[in-house]
Amino acid sequence: MGERWQLPLRLKALHGTLNPHGFDVELWMWEQGLQASAQVHESPKNNAQTNAPQKIESTYQHPIETLRQLSKEKIDATVNDKRWAGLISALLMGDQNAIDAHDWPVFRATGVAHLMMYFRIVHHLVGVDGAMAHH
Repeated sequence: MGERWQLPLRLKALHGTLNPHGFDVELWMWEQGLQASAQVHESPKNNAQTNAPQKIESTYQHPIETLRQLSKEKIDATVNDKRWAGLISALLMGDQNAIDAHDWPVFRATGVAHLMMYFRIVHHLVGVDGAMAHH
């Protein structure tokens, strides 16, 4: 997090299938803030140097997210079992996506799934407080 890159992209508008009684995927994408998709584009008329992704800068505009990302990378590098690494990341940083899909049914059956949501809320509140204190 906190890096800016420059690379050639080809953008195109998002489209969904038309089904009068089905799910409106275009509305859903719009609600999610998705307006286009992009693919890295390598033009044959440009040389390899021009097409190569270039790191523009490392910024510190998002210190909390950067700290969380560095912490997650350290946990992943230190803990050998990826399921445990994901659980530790979820508990320490509120990263629910790090939890293995096979663990969620166990959490629901044992009644602790709601705790993961509490951890996520607390981490977001701490992040908001930290960001406001930073500015």
